[in-house]
Order: sequence, then structure tokens, then C-alpha cells
Amino acid sequence: MYRKDQNPPSRFPENALLGHNLGRWMVARVKSRNEKALARDLMEQGIGYYLPMYEKRVRRKDNNKIRKTVCPLFPGYVSVAGGNEERHKILSTGRVAGILDVDDQERFVKELVQVQTVLDSGIEIEVYKNLVPGNRVVVKTGPFANFEGTILESQGESRLIISVNMFRRAVAVTVDPVDLEPA
Repeated sequence: MYRKDQNPPSRFPENALLGHNLGRWMVARVKSRNEKALARDLMEQGIGYYLPMYEKRVRRKDNNKIRKTVCPLFPGYVSVAGGNEERHKILSTGRVAGILDVDDQERFVKELVQVQTVLDSGIEIEVYKNLVPGNRVVVKTGPFANFEGTILESQGESRLIISVNMFRRAVAVTVDPVDLEPA
């Protein structure tokens, strides 16, 4: 069991594939700063979830040291696998402001799998709060082959923006332009 001062795993059950729950995903809109606490509650109740997290680094002003914090990638949201019974249990935690139904389950899972793969790669990411307009591309080769996203030029580098429309958020990873082709 996880202690309250310890981060819960991003995925529960930990080795379950996101596609395993296709057709059953919903999104819990969580009260402020309750994402990890809800994840712990869901684990205790045996309810599957996905809460992608990343390490945020901020330089402290008082001593100039870098402070590392593990933060939810999509603040305010936790993806939950379940039906009506789970919906009732989620709402009874007191940590949820509402539940959003996922209309396009296949697209949602595809986007989450892409985000999970990028996070698992260990490559440094940037978090974007809004979807970024640009050209749609497909990655031809490399660790992100067949990923679809939007290309963005930033500081002389090409970045692949991978968005999760349900959350209206996106992550970016640096890619080599030769690995890309128009979608």
C-alpha cells in the first residue's frame, strides 16, 4: 500500500494496458490539488485509472537550487476506467467536482497511449496549456513512429505537439524533421 506522502503510480492496475479498458473510460474533474489523493482512493477501491505525471523543475529564488516536484500532467483531471458502479464510488470520495463522459473512446485511448509512451521514454517534455495550431504530421521512424501530432518550430528546433483533446492540453517533444511527413 502507498503512504500518503508517496506518489501513487500513474496507472492502476500498474501493468494494465490503457486499451484494456476501451469503451469504459470516463474523466473525473477533480477538486483543486486532489488528483493524487483521488488516485490513492481509487487504488483502495480497486478502480482502474490513469494519472500521467511528470517531474517539474523550478529554480528556488532563496538559494538558487533546483526543486523537483512530481505533478499531474493534466491538472484537475484523472482518467478513470469503469461503469455506473464505479461512477457512484468516485463521486462518493468527495474529491470530484464532476465526471465527463468520453465520446470517442478509441481516439482518447490513442492519445493517452502516445502521452504514456513519451513519458516512459524519459525524454524531457514541455507542457502546453492550450492546443497549439500548426501542421499535422506523422512520425515515420524512431521511438515515436506512427505518432500523430502538430509540428511547432521553437528556438530552431522542431517539436512534436501531442495533444489530448479531452483535457485541452498538450505535451511537446523534440523531433528530427527528417522523421516527419504530413498527416
